[in-house]
Amino acid sequence: MSGPTAIALPEPRLAIINAYTGIALAYCAGFGVLFATVADHAFLAVVHFVAFTVVLGNYLAFLRWRRDTPATHIILSQGTLVVTSLFATGGWEGTGFLWPFAYLPYAFFLARPRVAQAWVGILFAACLGVTALVAAGLIPAAYSPIATANYYAALVIFAGCMFLLQAAVVKYARLAKANARTAAEHKAHDAEKQREVDRLNELNEFKSTFLNMAAHELGTPLTPLKLQVHLLKSDTERMTPEQRQGIQILDRNINRLHQLVKDMMDSARLQASRLGLKPQDVDLSAIVVESVEPFRHAAAQANVAIDVGTLPPIPMRIDPDRMTQVVVNLVSNALKFTPAGGRVVVQTRTADGTAYIEVADTGAGMTEAQMERLFTPFTQVHDVRGRSGTGLGLYISRGIVELHGGRISVASRGKGLGSTFTVHLPLQRAPAQPTASPADAHPTNPSIVTH
Repeated sequence: MSGPTAIALPEPRLAIINAYTGIALAYCAGFGVLFATVADHAFLAVVHFVAFTVVLGNYLAFLRWRRDTPATHIILSQGTLVVTSLFATGGWEGTGFLWPFAYLPYAFFLARPRVAQAWVGILFAACLGVTALVAAGLIPAAYSPIATANYYAALVIFAGCMFLLQAAVVKYARLAKANARTAAEHKAHDAEKQREVDRLNELNEFKSTFLNMAAHELGTPLTPLKLQVHLLKSDTERMTPEQRQGIQILDRNINRLHQLVKDMMDSARLQASRLGLKPQDVDLSAIVVESVEPFRHAAAQANVAIDVGTLPPIPMRIDPDRMTQVVVNLVSNALKFTPAGGRVVVQTRTADGTAYIEVADTGAGMTEAQMERLFTPFTQVHDVRGRSGTGLGLYISRGIVELHGGRISVASRGKGLGSTFTVHLPLQRAPAQPTASPADAHPTNPSIVTH
């Protein structure tokens, strides 16, 4: 039968060989003397003394010359000789209590069925040889034909059990090999996944470091540039209209670059868990009204109505500058993507221990796929041609709200059907306090439109 010859088990110790050899020698010598003296049966006595000599010679040869021979074969060869002697001399009936010892070597090696099965085959052949000698009249019959048939039936059953056991062992070995291979594959796959995670973590750390360094490097020359533009704006009376227009363009683009630098720094701080908050006891509705007010002029020019109405007082402990930054981002996005004649509605309310800020518009709207990636850094879900934006505004806004223990949700019925952004803030929870640098809290410039 194909497959592994045996499970990898250690060979029996010398003590097992000694014990079984002692049992076999005691049996052969004892019954040899018994048949020679008491029973006066010379043939049976000779058979037992021959068996005794062979067992002893086999054992001595093993000790002196055959230590490299597997102990399995030493024990099973002796066991086969003893069982054959019993079968040939009628020991089955006269010494039945010794049969468990005779079959003991096969029991030793049930876990090695392929080896034991081979020796069972040798035993079967030896017994057939004895039967042939009996049939030829060369040795006396020890059993009746029925008893002999029963013996062979038992031997066949025993061999069959060994065959089935071998098949089970082979199956087990194949399963064990397959399981080991699967475990190795899973281990290799897990190692590959871990390497990928480590690589992504390194890339993420590099990205955060790069953003932080780039923001600082870009921010350094902005301060003198803003100062010079401020000085130029204070003395525009002597400028030509073209010069004044140039100063306005320069001021607008410097402010845009300044907002980009701030967004990059906020993004880097969020990813490093260093975006600090300075919570104060304030009125949330007052912050919303103050944040919306600077947009009214731009909204009027774009022919977009902004409806705030009368908002209920909502006392809370939050960072007013950071929450202003959130409202500014939401309102600027609403205005950016709402066409002329549209409307933006901003309101606040409370329910079930939660404060809500809602910014709804009648603008471009979004699909489900667009909403799924809306808060991803540097992501623009709409066509932004002609519109400024870094793609960081909503990502930063979500981070700020989550630091306050809240969340941002978005709803839209589809393209062209407007969108509603809702900020959920717990009324009783104090905001989280990451490690903050002095530059982490900064005023927000509502004149900058970000997304």
